[in-house]
Amino acid sequence: AAVVVVGAPVAAHLMDSVGRRTVYLVGLGTVALATAAMGAAAPLHGAPFIALCLALRVLQGLGSALEETAAYALVVALVGADEASFYLGVCELSTGLGYMLGPPLGGVLYNAGGFAAPFVALGALLLAAAACIGGALPRSKAANSGSDGVEPPPPPGLLRNARVWALLGACALAN
Repeated sequence: AAVVVVGAPVAAHLMDSVGRRTVYLVGLGTVALATAAMGAAAPLHGAPFIALCLALRVLQGLGSALEETAAYALVVALVGADEASFYLGVCELSTGLGYMLGPPLGGVLYNAGGFAAPFVALGALLLAAAACIGGALPRSKAANSGSDGVEPPPPPGLLRNARVWALLGACALAN
């Protein structure tokens, strides 16, 4: 959480220079890779284990700051300011689902495959989500302005928009 507090303003600055889409995908990829790498800590003991886990948690926090900040900006770009509060609430719902379902699913994976299994499985799911979202979101037309060229669909049809579901799913997975 402390890294997110420091990283969110950095994410906002980066969105102005490279665009929301890029910041989102880099953040999600960073979270995915750092999460999967946590599985590599299993054979370590003592100080090396602690150091690797702390370093990877800091990296996860940085990635989370990037992806969470950019995800909210992308949702607002998709729906427009008038509809933002409802859809940001839906994002928070997906975050809550991630927090609620993560521990039991992690426990099942741990029982099935040991310490590394939950981290590797979640990292792989996050990378797949990043690839799907990367394909669904349009490339930035004006990267230096932070604009993604995303035209908001009519609000009633928004939940039928695959891009919005992909963002919501990735938020739940990341959390």
